[in-house]
Amino acid sequence: MFYPDDAALVIGIANNEAKALDQVYQQSFEQIKQFITQNNGSEQDAEDIFQEGLLAVWRNIKSGKYEHQRHVKLSTYVFQVCKYRWFEHLKSAKVKYNSRLNPEFDIAEENSLAQLQEEEERASYLRNLFEQLGEKCQQILHLYYYKKLPLAEIAEQLDYTPQSAKNEKYRCMQRLKALT
Repeated sequence: MFYPDDAALVIGIANNEAKALDQVYQQSFEQIKQFITQNNGSEQDAEDIFQEGLLAVWRNIKSGKYEHQRHVKLSTYVFQVCKYRWFEHLKSAKVKYNSRLNPEFDIAEENSLAQLQEEEERASYLRNLFEQLGEKCQQILHLYYYKKLPLAEIAEQLDYTPQSAKNEKYRCMQRLKALT
């Protein structure tokens, strides 16, 4: 059975369907393996972290905790969970001790991993703020900053005048700044 979208896949996982978990494995494992092997891990580490991460995702889906992340693609959510588990693994005393014996893993790499984690936390914080804006503001800011559309095109899409689109974008940014 093939699950055509994330909603069907989440239902399949919630119903403990092995085919749903197989599909998640097919969609996500290679990306996670590549990330872990590029960040001082082995294929075995990637398999272990993926299994732990998939178990956590399954629990989050079963408990309803994933509902808060529904705006994120399931494969992205799985990747984020596994990435955080890998960061935690790297921070553990045992790995730090072993890594210091390994000349390939130096302080610069450790700092870059910490920086990546901080950036992820910041992005998550900003996504949460963004969700507190109204739908129109989300749409305008998404089109302007994510899709990089000019204000004239945004105005046309949303049936605004160019000046109205500019003013509305400004108001939306002010609302977003007020939330910080």
